Amino acid sequence: MPDALLLDALETLKRSLEIIQKRAKAINEPDDFVSSEAGLTILDAIAMRLQSVGEKVKKIEQKNPGFFHPVQL
Repeated sequence: MPDALLLDALETLKRSLEIIQKRAKAINEPDDFVSSEAGLTILDAIAMRLQSVGEKVKKIEQKNPGFFHPVQL
């Protein structure tokens, strides 16, 4: 993966993780996800973002094998 595409993919990951953190701030305990429609909407949004993150990580790893694995010294 060319450097520019890799940087773009990493920036996308960063933005997604920031959005997950922002949405999760409204949740104080696990029951908050299921105790209201708003909580369920937050849960759905976070789940979709996590799925997107996983797919992006997989794509980066496929194009740059070992990228997410530390080098053994």
